[in-house]
Amino acid sequence: MIITHDPHRPGSGSREVLHDYILRSDGMPPVVIGVFNTIGKTPAEAMRCMELMRDASRASIAFQHITINPRHNLSEHQRDLAVSRILRMLGAEDHSYVLVEHHKERATPFLA
Repeated sequence: MIITHDPHRPGSGSREVLHDYILRSDGMPPVVIGVFNTIGKTPAEAMRCMELMRDASRASIAFQHITINPRHNLSEHQRDLAVSRILRMLGAEDHSYVLVEHHKERATPFLA
């Protein structure tokens, strides 16, 4: 499993760029699993709330883009467990987050 992390600092259109990136369609449209711990109901609203929380605090980052790239597709339970572990390690269990799932065809192992 590969996990990547990309903090998004304030800048011109960073929310819109990230929003468009995570909701892009690479063949199959992404599935918004949920918007959590925020009053926002959509990913765009949640991300705006995250920016407002950043601006009202001493934080320098409104949102972080974290990807989980497993070798095999995860079950819902495995996905939720991975997300909860990452949030716990970041100390962000109570923070707002948006969970988006992209389904891509997995590479098949090479058989000689």
